[in-house]
Amino acid sequence: REQLAIIGETIGRTLVFEEVSSAVVRRELLPPAWLADMLLSAYGAAVDLPALVTSTIAEVPGAPARRFRQWASDHAAYFMTS
Repeated sequence: REQLAIIGETIGRTLVFEEVSSAVVRRELLPPAWLADMLLSAYGAAVDLPALVTSTIAEVPGAPARRFRQWASDHAAYFMTS
């Protein structure tokens, strides 16, 4: 929800997070079903847990990671609709 709000601020729109059932995800978004089940299980296990933060992003390219707000700003055009 926080990331969606940041993207909305970046493009000057109010965006709304809409939760859908796992049945909808399996049917509409992530075929095959076994992959959807695996991802839904992983995402469900992470609910209400802090994000794992590592130094890998800085180590691989040799530069620090950007803040999400900066990333969203740099990619705002991808979120715009015509």
